[in-house]
Amino acid sequence: MSASGHVQRPGSSFRRVTVYGAAGTIAFGLIGLLGYVPGMGSLGSIREGYIPMAPSTAISFIVLGSVLCILTLRSLSGASLALMGALAALISLFGVLEFAGHFAGKDLSLEDTLFPTLGNLGEIPIGRMSPSTGALFFLAGLSAFVLVSRRRRPHSGETRLRYCGDGLGILVSLIGLAFSFAYLYGSPLLYGKGATIPMALTTAIAFAMLGVATVAASGEDGILVPALDVIRRLGKSASERSSFIVLTIIMIVACTIIMTVVTMVLYRHSIDQHREQLQVTAQSQARLIEAIARFDLRWNANYPEGPSVAALSQIVDAYEHYEGFGDTGEFTLARREQNSIVFVLRHRHGNVERPEPLSFDSKLTEPMCRALQGLSGTV
Repeated sequence: MSASGHVQRPGSSFRRVTVYGAAGTIAFGLIGLLGYVPGMGSLGSIREGYIPMAPSTAISFIVLGSVLCILTLRSLSGASLALMGALAALISLFGVLEFAGHFAGKDLSLEDTLFPTLGNLGEIPIGRMSPSTGALFFLAGLSAFVLVSRRRRPHSGETRLRYCGDGLGILVSLIGLAFSFAYLYGSPLLYGKGATIPMALTTAIAFAMLGVATVAASGEDGILVPALDVIRRLGKSASERSSFIVLTIIMIVACTIIMTVVTMVLYRHSIDQHREQLQVTAQSQARLIEAIARFDLRWNANYPEGPSVAALSQIVDAYEHYEGFGDTGEFTLARREQNSIVFVLRHRHGNVERPEPLSFDSKLTEPMCRALQGLSGTV
């Protein structure tokens, strides 16, 4: 500790790691912003078909990376440290609001107000922060805030606080690496889940670097020095070896649990979104068919086989010229005749079929039975 009462900045090795990691984080943030310059789109997404880093994500990386660089390269006190802490807290707050707003269906973080819509990649909106990214910014912002708090109160000696901040940084880095490896193996997470926004590849790499930089910024007062000391003495003490193994397992399990929970929550939310979209699609199709039937009833009363046949022939003709929706989307139209369900058509993958009639009491026809009873919804 220095005579002025400030915590010494990290040693040379830790400082280099912090500066390189923070600079890399800032660089990825700048690359993310440059990706929205016309003709430079590949910078933001790396590969065609991958979601690019959102502008809000890029700015958040630049802010947190700058905070770490300034803390490492300059001796701060008073108002300067308070400003660094406020910036870290702001990013953390923005992240948690982004995460919560995704599930609440509201723009709690004001991202839609601050940044314009930039199109879609399939069903995925471009230029919007992923909820998983928001969750990691919440953790990364907290870790940086703890680091600033330790600089403001150098005599507190709160070991738990130090290790908690470093633990959050390690967690951020591990999750960033997990998303990065998923891209590396060609199976990026959260793609193909409807409108759920996945974490961009550049975002995942930046998180891995940011987490490492945050932990290294703690220097000799952080968790790395005790951990490295334990590693050096693993061969000398069985108890220390056991403790290290237990701590490693705990960290891996914690990371796995958090990733599993986040992925499951996002997946469930995506399923709910798909259910709502399919219900709206089915209802719009029903209203369209009703409109055709009303028109034919009024204007095609002289059709040789009656207006109902005229309406059905138009509907069948329309679906014969319709390619369908998605890999598993199917549209079925049927009517009830006594205790049987008579199918008028079944449209899937561009093919129009007419299945055999089924009993109204069959368990296989429960969705159609409910529809013919005038009910609407999902099963």
